[in-house]
Amino acid sequence: MSAQGEEEEQNSPTLNSGYISLVPSDSYTITKDINLPNTSSGFKYLIFAVDNYNNQGESSETNNTYAVPIELFAKADLSITVTDPSTVSLGESIDIAWTVSNDGSDPANANWSDRIYISDDPVFDDNDTYISSQYTDDNTPLAPGDSYSNQENIIISNYIQPGSRYLLFVTDDDNQQGESNETNNVYAAPIEIKEPNLKISETGGLDTPLYGGDVYNISWTVDNTGEANANARWYDSVYFSEDEPIYS
Repeated sequence: MSAQGEEEEQNSPTLNSGYISLVPSDSYTITKDINLPNTSSGFKYLIFAVDNYNNQGESSETNNTYAVPIELFAKADLSITVTDPSTVSLGESIDIAWTVSNDGSDPANANWSDRIYISDDPVFDDNDTYISSQYTDDNTPLAPGDSYSNQENIIISNYIQPGSRYLLFVTDDDNQQGESNETNNVYAAPIEIKEPNLKISETGGLDTPLYGGDVYNISWTVDNTGEANANARWYDSVYFSEDEPIYS
């Protein structure tokens, strides 16, 4: 079966004609049940091909295929809902949960993955950052009206851009399940990612004359002046410099 006029081999049945010889002007007819792939709805083609492997020499090889346009309908319909998270800090782990339902009239028999992304907007595209996924084979086939729920603990990496973002929950990310409606497979949950701000606020033990080669007991204080917890592990360092500070 093919879409957009491009021929594809998808579990195509190979049939032996059963004829030893087909005389000029003679013909044969084959009737057979075929199983259409569980793919998305839309306009496709059934490609009928004779002498696929060119076993028979012919005066013309250009008329050995016949394309029949068809419209394919899918009766399953996966939709996804989420318990929205609201605020999270960089480096923090959060528990999230989502539910996938079959709103269609036929079972969803395929196996697919649910994936989670973080995005600048509520639209799912190639610019979004992958976070996690779960495979659904334990929940399929999914009967009409049935649903399943998953939950996961995810970490908002310190390398993720903070601010007003979206967690995108995508069911059937790879389009394994044909559906009557593909527009409800993404749920965009707004989330505010807050960040800490570490600042050295004061030092101690440096208010006396300092001599090279001597040991001094010094101290420093670090404040978090940001909006979120600082959950990572880091090192504090002390440097000696004869020019401008290494860090500003």
